[in-house]
Amino acid sequence: MFSRLPSILALFMLLSLSACTNYIKVNSTFFYQEDFPREGAVLIIAADPKINNSLEFAHYKPMMARKLMEQGYGITEDKDKADIVALFTFGIDGGNTQVKSQPIYGYTHYYGRYSMPHYSVVGMSTTQTTEYTRAVAMDLVDAQSIRDGEPKKLYEAIVKSRG
Repeated sequence: MFSRLPSILALFMLLSLSACTNYIKVNSTFFYQEDFPREGAVLIIAADPKINNSLEFAHYKPMMARKLMEQGYGITEDKDKADIVALFTFGIDGGNTQVKSQPIYGYTHYYGRYSMPHYSVVGMSTTQTTEYTRAVAMDLVDAQSIRDGEPKKLYEAIVKSRG
């Protein structure tokens, strides 16, 4: 039986990335074991332990928990009771700034008394845009395999956007 989990989690990550932009290009990739568990207690932690207590992670964690619960998973804060560990991370690069110039055309003068007006370049307009690459990634790992010292990935997803 096909689960909607891959597409729903990818959609959640897409929405997380697109919250602050009007123009985005998105690329999502996800892989999973066909037999990965469709239920169980999930412990959601940041892949980077330094951000587990960050306000940004605290913002995303309940959203991820809601999506997992909608799929039939339970959420736990006890690592010993977890069946699955969701390792979640996110980031944004420093951006790529581009400067573009374009000419401004305007009236310059007439050629003779009955001729057409002459238009030419009267100045330049310069615009600067910065395009950022954002990424959200999540791995679901079998909790017992982590306790045994040989982590087994069940699911992995990466969503990147530029805009």
